[in-house]
Amino acid sequence: MTPAELKQQIVSVRKKLNAEMRTGIQDPSLKKQLDLLCEQENQLLEQALPYYRRKALMTRDLKPEKEVVVKDLSHLKECDLDPSVYALCKKLRDSELEEIKDPPAAVPECHGNVIMTLQNDQVCFVFTDEGSVYLQEKNLGTWQCRPAPLFCDVLCDNGVLESDSSCLVRNLDGGVDRLCYARVDTVEQLMSVNLYE
Repeated sequence: MTPAELKQQIVSVRKKLNAEMRTGIQDPSLKKQLDLLCEQENQLLEQALPYYRRKALMTRDLKPEKEVVVKDLSHLKECDLDPSVYALCKKLRDSELEEIKDPPAAVPECHGNVIMTLQNDQVCFVFTDEGSVYLQEKNLGTWQCRPAPLFCDVLCDNGVLESDSSCLVRNLDGGVDRLCYARVDTVEQLMSVNLYE
């Protein structure tokens, strides 16, 4: 369904609603038509998600956050962590940096040399030796790199991807930090976006 077809259906439903309000007689087919409209709206929004993410990557504030997960990995057992986060922190404590993969997209005006990438088939965090972290996303089948660094003060020696919007990194002081950003992945998140910020 195209947006124009959806608009035509909305016009038809509005006419029925207006008629109901004038006459007080309920049209039994209206509820079914409203449910169908909601379903079609959700389908259109799901199709719009990658387009929105593609534009947002280049133009919007992705609200990057850096938070301390563990101050000192040598005291990991004393930390009260979610089991999945604990397992990732244990992996960071016990492993060394694996082979450095090339970023899937070019990094514009990169500050420093690439020392690490954390990636899956949707997102890639690119780390440089000067502390910059660039974000790359795959939308509509193409990888894009955000033109400015997502973070500028991250010095680390190992990391692991936690989700499509976050990663855990082992900092040079022996602790673990979480780097995350506001990625829009669901129709509900897209509906709550203020498009006029």
